[in-house]
Amino acid sequence: MERIRIAIVSDIPGTEKSGMAAAVSNLQSYLRARGHMVRVICDDEEREGQAGYVVVRPAPEEQKTGLIRNLFKKDAPMFSVEEQAQMKAALSGVDIVHIITPFRLGTLALQTAQALLIPVTADFHFPLPELKAREKALQDPVIRDESYEALYERFYSKVKVIHYPTSYLRDLLESAVGRTSGKVIYNGVSAKFEKAEVRRPELFKDLFVILYIARFTEEKSHTVLIDAVRYSAYESGIQLIFAGEGPLQEELTKYAKDLTHPPVMRYFTRSELQKIMNCSDLYVHAAEVDTESVSCIEAACCGLVPVIANAPQSAARFYAVGNKNLFQYDDPLDLASKIEYWMSHPEEKKKLSLRYQSFTKEFSLMTCMEKLEKMLYEASGRS
Repeated sequence: MERIRIAIVSDIPGTEKSGMAAAVSNLQSYLRARGHMVRVICDDEEREGQAGYVVVRPAPEEQKTGLIRNLFKKDAPMFSVEEQAQMKAALSGVDIVHIITPFRLGTLALQTAQALLIPVTADFHFPLPELKAREKALQDPVIRDESYEALYERFYSKVKVIHYPTSYLRDLLESAVGRTSGKVIYNGVSAKFEKAEVRRPELFKDLFVILYIARFTEEKSHTVLIDAVRYSAYESGIQLIFAGEGPLQEELTKYAKDLTHPPVMRYFTRSELQKIMNCSDLYVHAAEVDTESVSCIEAACCGLVPVIANAPQSAARFYAVGNKNLFQYDDPLDLASKIEYWMSHPEEKKKLSLRYQSFTKEFSLMTCMEKLEKMLYEASGRS
């Protein structure tokens, strides 16, 4: 494969806690290791002067505007002469432009690349906290379809290939606009997430540990899992671990305080999560809204059998291999029955754990990065 020059454009500042930033980091690291020239274009001033990054500063009047302003409008935002000049210089000499988000910087990159006759690919995913305020409105089929039609007309219809991190996201857009020129390629799971022998903390020695990884927000439905444990005949033998952070942490702590073993609730690093996954007994994914559900796959890679909410707005439901891995979303009694089933059938759970470890091989980071590299190479016109 011939080496090419790739520009990756992202409005989202990179932090360890951001799944999207991790996906960008994984992609650029892989592409560079393969010998491609990679230039990351962002508006994060902290990246100024860092090797491999080009910072395009927004016009002063735009610096404090929200990321989603004009997102679902058909008309693209206007850009200053200075912004256009910065982006033109940033894209100079590249063979392909890959846009992570269709916000202001991504829209500017698309317009500039079109003018320079550079092919463009783009991700379609919206797991951002900034969009949570709109999600309830987007539940309405009419509003949702009109919104995505506008977004498609303004942005995605103009790119050569759309990258969908999950089948759910592809279905979400195509249900509104019809078939698109897209590919479903998962962002991938690091090889660090694998089955390993980990010593369980003494505090949890005789307990059945249930892990759930999600932001502490309403649509992640932590209360459903708390209620399920509360209703379970095995309540006194269950320990919940809620890995994450978010605005509802204090409220959830109060809500669960009457459990025999109140949940452990805090943010864990990636290396800590790998260890926790390997000393837990079950993974429950209770989210009512979740566009990628990467943590569910990571847990399965570590051998955890998942029990997943069968929610229409969640990608995780596609990861269930049987009815015992699904529960009716927003139904704690149904979830309690599934938890009790796996607690009382350890041998069946052990067999299914092996099946999940095999099932998740297609989500390996290397496999997914190879597919993304091929997508970019073909879109550049070099194939």
